[in-house]
Amino acid sequence: MNVIFDLKDIGIGNRIFLVGIGPSLNNMNLDLLENEYSIGMNRIELLYPTTKWRPTHYIFTSSNCQDSKWGHKWSKSILNASNEEKTTPIIWRKFKDAIETRGEGKLPQKTIYLDSITEYPCGDDRQFSTNAVERLDKSGTTMNVALQLAYYMNFDEVYVIGCDSNWITATNTTNTSEGDINHFHPDYHASIGNGEVEFNRMNATHKTAVKYFTEAGKKIYNAGYNSAITAYERKIFDDLFV
Repeated sequence: MNVIFDLKDIGIGNRIFLVGIGPSLNNMNLDLLENEYSIGMNRIELLYPTTKWRPTHYIFTSSNCQDSKWGHKWSKSILNASNEEKTTPIIWRKFKDAIETRGEGKLPQKTIYLDSITEYPCGDDRQFSTNAVERLDKSGTTMNVALQLAYYMNFDEVYVIGCDSNWITATNTTNTSEGDINHFHPDYHASIGNGEVEFNRMNATHKTAVKYFTEAGKKIYNAGYNSAITAYERKIFDDLFV
């Protein structure tokens, strides 16, 4: 049985890429990540037809699998991403039944389940946990969970990509001709109540994370295209593979 403790310190001597869900992913050569440690999340599998890359780890901790409009689509995406051979899924246990019922399938035996999840206000220091066994915090964004896991895994370098956060208010993306304009795929579907408020929440979340990484002497960078997040030192994604 896989447990979260199994991830402790697996990153020593290596780097990891945390892959968000912004539109900029469509302009990145994700094939470059094929032999790298990486964490994907949510409906990232919608991108798989365009790339050979599959994340080494996949996270889901959102209530979108229960949404009345798009919960079934999310659940199928979760199952597809989780059942990739190369990928270890990390799922909040409270959504297991909903995912399997709405997605009409089973999460794989290799799944690591999370049982202790908190939701502190964005910008609160408690929003970041340094011990994934004790708890993880999901406030602000699923990327916050990925950041805490990367910290716990103890990677030498962490690179964030796909965190565009150029949010446009969009509360019902299923009723528009262009679909979801805030994410990398028009069929992604997630509600953004107020773009400006959402950006401030996201940016505060990243600023909290960088404080913990810096205090621990860990290196973390923003290597994304067209990212509005201001928390990290910037790196050019393509230069990391030269």
